[in-house]
Amino acid sequence: MTRESKQAQALLRVFEALGVPLIGAVGELMAWQSPSGGYAEEDAAKSFAALLSASITSGTQLSSKLAPPTQDEADNIRLKTSTLAGTLIAQNYVLTGQLPDEAFNRRVASAFDGMLGLADSFALLPDEDAGETDLVAARVEALTPFVQAVMRFPFGMDDNSVIRTLGEKLCDKATALADAFSGGPSYGPDLFAQREVSFLKGCAKLLARSCEIEMDRIQQAMTQGQMQQPPAPEAVMDQIWRRFEDGLDVLRAVIGFMSGPAVPSYAPSTKAAPASAPAAPPEKPAEKEKPQGNPSNPMSFFVKKTDDSKSGEAA
Repeated sequence: MTRESKQAQALLRVFEALGVPLIGAVGELMAWQSPSGGYAEEDAAKSFAALLSASITSGTQLSSKLAPPTQDEADNIRLKTSTLAGTLIAQNYVLTGQLPDEAFNRRVASAFDGMLGLADSFALLPDEDAGETDLVAARVEALTPFVQAVMRFPFGMDDNSVIRTLGEKLCDKATALADAFSGGPSYGPDLFAQREVSFLKGCAKLLARSCEIEMDRIQQAMTQGQMQQPPAPEAVMDQIWRRFEDGLDVLRAVIGFMSGPAVPSYAPSTKAAPASAPAAPPEKPAEKEKPQGNPSNPMSFFVKKTDDSKSGEAA
């Protein structure tokens, strides 16, 4: 690849990873502030430039904690950490209308330390080598949606406590899923690491969504007078994790179904009724005789349950 090609590729990545989210934040805030929904291009350009500069500065500081061994790896990691910083800065800008100050920068640095702790907590694979730094950066990047949710909501705990409380269990889930659906590290360390990061990214998004749903529920309950004060932080954490587990159950079912045989085992039987059995009247089909799904088939999770079983949890 030529030097010009590398520069073009780098600019494209910066545009996609940093430029689009930041200008989106500028446009969203200005649309809220303007009755007509529009905004002045000059003001937008100034705000965007300030946010971009803050993101790159913060990202460069964060990348130094990873100590990348080569210049190429350093450039790649600096883009990832700048993207992380930019994501958090853009969110804060939309919520507060302010550029990041020293207090916010300290929150970002503290959250990044927590993410590094989680990324380093994964068991070492047999063939991990010089690419370990980039693998840790990929894990940090995968955790970004979860940390973004943590920094958005007032959970009643400091950021690192929430990151540690939920994040450790999140990482365990990602490793378990990678182990279940890739045959474990012995199947191939590189493949296992890739799938582990993929599951971590998906689980982080699901957990972030669980945070959003639960915090919105609490806010709505308090607004409507159904709740006088927020529940204890531990109770909030437990409820968020239950929501996450519920969503993960659905994903397990879908993944298991897609990984299984092509012909579902829950197909209705076509066996004819005995000749001596009276025929059922057409206007009264035997609803209770319909199969409810094979418990061994993961797609039986989606079988409609009776009212008495709606409160139960499908495995």
